[in-house]
Amino acid sequence: MSVTIVRAGEVSGRMQEALSRIADYMSKEEELRSKVRRAMAYPMFLAVVGFGTIFFMVTFLVPKLKRIYDPAHRRFRSRPGCSLE
Repeated sequence: MSVTIVRAGEVSGRMQEALSRIADYMSKEEELRSKVRRAMAYPMFLAVVGFGTIFFMVTFLVPKLKRIYDPAHRRFRSRPGCSLE
């Protein structure tokens, strides 16, 4: 796109104006990219923390809870007559 604008500026004799437009365009494009990066920083942080939390739970917490609540490893027995059913 910049090449086309430069060629048009050469043909029309308005090279300064063409280069000025290219500079403005590039400046606005960089400003937009910067805003998008800043706007995406917090959601990306939350996503990383969320996936880390899920990984921790699946890898460490769930196996420990499974061992705790596994009926074969229970240490206590319900008393006869003290049933919740």
